[in-house]
Amino acid sequence: MVKRRSPKVSRLKFNHTQPTPEQIEAFAAGAEGGTQINQPDSNAIRDVKAMRVPFNQYEYEQMEAASTLSGPIKA
Repeated sequence: MVKRRSPKVSRLKFNHTQPTPEQIEAFAAGAEGGTQINQPDSNAIRDVKAMRVPFNQYEYEQMEAASTLSGPIKA
């Protein structure tokens, strides 16, 4: 038998007004990269655990070909 559940009524009153155009633009600017995201440090210490992923010869050759086609990493 399915137990029907209904949402609990919150005691907090939420303001459900529509955002202003200025608020929409501020949100969009932030979503499009308006804030600086911290990039990983390439010179950080390497204290992470090593991972070993087994590949057979065919898979290894496919990975090698794909990495050759993608070119060098640009910093």
